[in-house]
Amino acid sequence: MDENRGAYQRKMEARLKEWEAKIRKLKAKAEQIGGDARLQYLIQVEELKGRKKKAEAKLADLKQSGRTAWNDVKSGLETAFADLKKAFESAKGSFR
Repeated sequence: MDENRGAYQRKMEARLKEWEAKIRKLKAKAEQIGGDARLQYLIQVEELKGRKKKAEAKLADLKQSGRTAWNDVKSGLETAFADLKKAFESAKGSFR
C-alpha cells in the first residue's frame, strides 16, 4: 500500500472516532432535555449516526479500491465527511 494512502486512511479512521465522540456528547445532551425537544434532538442524533455510517462505508470502499479508483473513492469520502460536518453543525446549533 502506498504510504500516503495508508496515512490518509489512518487520518480518516481517527476522524471517524472523533465524530463518534461528538455524536455521543450530543446524544447525552439530548437525553437531558425533556418533552418534544428531546425527541427532535434524538432524531437529529440518529441522522448524524446515519451520515457517519455512510462515511464509514466510503472509507471501507477506499480501503478496497485499486490504485486507479482510489482518487474517485477518496473524493466520495471527502464529500461524506463534509455532509457529516454540515449536519453536525446544524444539529449542534439547534441544541442551544
